[in-house]
Amino acid sequence: MIIIVCTTNLIILLFFIFVKMERSMGNTGGLGGIFGPAYAIGKPLPFPEAQPYKPSRRYQFVQLIGNFAGKMKKRQEVKKSE
Repeated sequence: MIIIVCTTNLIILLFFIFVKMERSMGNTGGLGGIFGPAYAIGKPLPFPEAQPYKPSRRYQFVQLIGNFAGKMKKRQEVKKSE
């Protein structure tokens, strides 16, 4: 979608180009805004926040333990209700 705002003399005041982006699909690396297209064309901005998110090993380990504990709790609740 393109939006152009002009004066009565046809002087362009605003020019917008909108592109539908979905962070969970495509090649934007899960990034939105300007970071996704910049990453997609191979020119990501040079700071960590503009790079795709990659969880650390420590975070992955804590998530694994949390998921396991949640499953064990559900299993115990099912056994109690029987």
